Amino acid sequence: MTKLKFLGLAVIATMFLASCGGGGNSKKKNESVQVKAEKTRIKGKLSKNLEVVSGTYKISKGDGAFGGDYQILVKVKSKKSTDEKFDEIHGRNKGNSGGMTLSIFDNTGLPIADLAKFTLHFGEKDKVIYLLENEGEEDFLKFTVDISYGTEIYKNGLPENITSLEIGSELSDYTPPTSSTNNKTKVNKSTNKTKTSNTVSNSGKSENWDKILKSYEEYIDEYIKFYKKAKDGDATAMSSYPQLMQKAQNFSNKLSNAGDELTPTQMAKFTKLQMKLASVAAGL
Repeated sequence: MTKLKFLGLAVIATMFLASCGGGGNSKKKNESVQVKAEKTRIKGKLSKNLEVVSGTYKISKGDGAFGGDYQILVKVKSKKSTDEKFDEIHGRNKGNSGGMTLSIFDNTGLPIADLAKFTLHFGEKDKVIYLLENEGEEDFLKFTVDISYGTEIYKNGLPENITSLEIGSELSDYTPPTSSTNNKTKVNKSTNKTKTSNTVSNSGKSENWDKILKSYEEYIDEYIKFYKKAKDGDATAMSSYPQLMQKAQNFSNKLSNAGDELTPTQMAKFTKLQMKLASVAAGL
């Protein structure tokens, strides 16, 4: 299955800060912190099959791949193999998190304010499947999180009072697709001709990727115009930034689910758009 990498929201945020002249005299952000995995049990359906390897792990700035202003790699061990399958992990295009989340807590045991749950990076699902099938194996799983614009963490970085983490598994049972009912040959009695019907769509795809890619291109053009205005000191441009970030999040959710549904032409278009946005970021 082809895995797409959406240009990270952190890159877009960096472009925004550069357009505002940010970072020159501002307080240095705390972009990494150590956190202990004291709770080795994974909550939810995977508790009988997987467990966290006890230790200290590092939350750090995202690497620029899709899905995360911040990331953390946690070692997980398979304690019991299973043939059981779950929709979010084994199914196609069921969202980015793979049904697994990671929560961060402070020294009082409370969740950190302005920090949502980390979710399993979309490229890690194959690792989870391998662990579920092979008892005794270990591997690092990457979890990522995006930070909301304007929050304390967005402005100043990670707080120092982060002390512990816990992984949860929010899964539903896997239901195999009934592909045999998607395409049925029917006979038109009046003309005695056969025709094929698709219950999904004419192309067999659940999304109109051409339309999504066209909208993504329009978004990139809109963002580049905003960036240039902001860089030139146009104060009115700043008001549109939160809306643009929300659009980026929406595209990130959609495009990461494309999987191998994109045709070679569509994949080439997606790559070209990524390079267009990346070229602007490279000129910071």
